[in-house]
Amino acid sequence: MRPTAKVTAAGLAGSLAVLIVWFAEEVCHLQVPSEAAAALTAILAFAGGYLKRTPREEHPAEATQRVAPRRAVARGRRAVRGGR
Repeated sequence: MRPTAKVTAAGLAGSLAVLIVWFAEEVCHLQVPSEAAAALTAILAFAGGYLKRTPREEHPAEATQRVAPRRAVARGRRAVRGGR
């Protein structure tokens, strides 16, 4: 079983946070509190998972559903509002 794209993005973002903290401490000679490093890791992991879109092929139930074109949806709304 392979991880989904969202899980991979969240994992990479968490790893990026570790590298950012390492860079800040080793290269910039800044002291980063462990709580701040943990918060940065959580924020970047959340952002990576939230921003990554899930392809349809990763959700077999959704891949079989038929999606109405935008024009059809818009016409339906107009009909309900008063036929404009």
